[in-house]
Amino acid sequence: MLARNLYYHIGGTDRPQDELTVENFKEFFSTEQEAQDAFDLFDKDGNGDLSKSEIKGFVLEVYHEQKTLRKSMKDSNIALRKLDYLFKTISVIIIVIAVLTIFDCNLSSVYVALSSIWVGVMFAISGTITSLVQSLIFLFITHPFDVGDRIEIDGQAYLVKDFGLTNVTMKKPNGEEIYAPTSELTSKFINNIRRSAPLIQVFNIAVNSKTTSAEQIQALQDRLQSFVEKESRNFQGRCIVSATDILDELRMNIAILVQHKHNGQDAIRVRHRNDLFVGEIKNAINALKLQLPNPSLLIINIANEEGEMMPFETRSLK
Repeated sequence: MLARNLYYHIGGTDRPQDELTVENFKEFFSTEQEAQDAFDLFDKDGNGDLSKSEIKGFVLEVYHEQKTLRKSMKDSNIALRKLDYLFKTISVIIIVIAVLTIFDCNLSSVYVALSSIWVGVMFAISGTITSLVQSLIFLFITHPFDVGDRIEIDGQAYLVKDFGLTNVTMKKPNGEEIYAPTSELTSKFINNIRRSAPLIQVFNIAVNSKTTSAEQIQALQDRLQSFVEKESRNFQGRCIVSATDILDELRMNIAILVQHKHNGQDAIRVRHRNDLFVGEIKNAINALKLQLPNPSLLIINIANEEGEMMPFETRSLK
């Protein structure tokens, strides 16, 4: 409802076209630059117009961001509150001992008993204190993720559900919940997909090396580039097609590089974009009469933060 009201309030109900442009924003701002900045917030694909679906998607994205931010702040406050209680307890003990010392109370025997207890307690919980300090540094200084972030640890994808001083609750794509000790995560390499740049994928496919010509490879690139420009809401930049390797006397590997418009935070959208692009690859192969070995597999890789290509998915083109 909010997206619908926003759409008709900005554009009105009597305009000839369905899409909104920056001109529709100018009457609500004092300068053209402010209107352009506001328009760019909605225009994620940068094509110069806004459809109803784009405004709806933006409003839903803001709502989900607000929801996850509120949950993240709540978890942070709970963790800080527990830490505050711990420090208050230690402070009260120190104050009591200091007051008794000021009033010349004979505390020598008490000091001996407390010292013995303190040494024993510290020996027993030294590991816990070390883990607590590591968790504090990890959560509030390093701060590698927030609630709602999609992350990868040891090649496994997770969605961060909540976190605390002692453990982090994460959800696998199949719905399973994982409770991981926070101290254990401090030594892991964590790939935060939400904070990553737009997704880059490489599609590898084997074709017949004897019948495939350079002209066919160039025609395949031209066709896929046209598709990327047409689907500017999902993809961007140049689509590069190149022959990268001779697998054997009958097979040659062709790599197809494409850059998505967004990162991989939304797994459903990534799957949808992959379906669109793989469908166009199949159509282009049939139209250009490229011969494929039997069976023919399409291997999809994605780029990690270091730019290395990692396996993502394998599909059959038959």
